[in-house]
Amino acid sequence: MNRDREILDLLQITVIPLLQELNNKMTTAAQALSDLQAAVTTLQGQLANLQSADAALDAAISQLSAGGVSPSAIEGIVATLNAASASLKPVVADLTTQAGNLNPPPPAATSVSVSPATATIAVGATQQFSASVAGTTNQTVEWSASEGTIYSTGLFTAPATAGSATITAASQQTPTVTGTASVSFA
Repeated sequence: MNRDREILDLLQITVIPLLQELNNKMTTAAQALSDLQAAVTTLQGQLANLQSADAALDAAISQLSAGGVSPSAIEGIVATLNAASASLKPVVADLTTQAGNLNPPPPAATSVSVSPATATIAVGATQQFSASVAGTTNQTVEWSASEGTIYSTGLFTAPATAGSATITAASQQTPTVTGTASVSFA
């Protein structure tokens, strides 16, 4: 029964928040992808216009070389080509911006708090720790313990001899930002 409670706590503390974060990231990525696809469609239309104007210019140059196209016809084709090129530039700039926004890094972490801040457990027993990272959406932390064993889930196992340990959670986003807790085992 106690083991079932530990598993349930572990799910609530680590797995569910990770799934929620993954869902949020997938939603953001899906919107960014949709925006990028719209920009690509616009770019493809503009590129088709540019290719058409380029083909018309090539045909006009061929006719001019053969002496069969008036200078005003060439001026019209050049104007069309310039207009297509000008309308393509902002689309390319927008596409570049959207591609850069597709996966922006989360902001830097500002602090990490570890819960519980202090704990007393039996020698060889376990204690579940959780961490909350402020200033960023990336809640992932790297766990370490000065004594005993701590797993990536924050589950600490005390050693077989009495003592104490410092538990440290370091932000994965900003590894220099850490939080600590103390645990005694007797």
